[in-house]
Amino acid sequence: MKVRIGSLQFVIFQARPYDLTNSGNTLNTGGGTGVGVVVPTDDPTNYLAFSGDNAAAQNCFYGINGVAQACTIAKFDPLRGDPFFELDMRLAKNIKIGERMNIQLIGQAFNLTNRANYGANYGNNIGATDTFGHPRQVSSIRATRRLLAHYGASSASVLPSNVAHAPR
Repeated sequence: MKVRIGSLQFVIFQARPYDLTNSGNTLNTGGGTGVGVVVPTDDPTNYLAFSGDNAAAQNCFYGINGVAQACTIAKFDPLRGDPFFELDMRLAKNIKIGERMNIQLIGQAFNLTNRANYGANYGNNIGATDTFGHPRQVSSIRATRRLLAHYGASSASVLPSNVAHAPR
């Protein structure tokens, strides 16, 4: 019995960056700093330093109300999600029927390592400290589209382009 591996697909991507947001207008301004995350200049990775306390963030950033100016806006895209890793496999068995016909049995497996791939889908709002930095649920519509695209791409590659579909 001869079974051939039709394809073995190994996909890996580096972790994508994602940006921070705040649930309110932290600095009480408009424009690009409206949802900026204020961090201490001596600890620029302390993203939760002023979570839920816009007054303290404004005092520190502007240096007002007796507080020294010792804060800045967090850098753009300072955090990274998880790397994407997936291993897919396809097995095929050709069975000859008579002299002119073949049938092909196909088995496909996706994400053989059973690894959760969150990518950059993490909670990025420092105002929601219970979900900040934790994986978010991906939209089921997006996941369904990806699955359909994956199956569609796999089934489209079943026959080489030079194979005729009509009997000779």
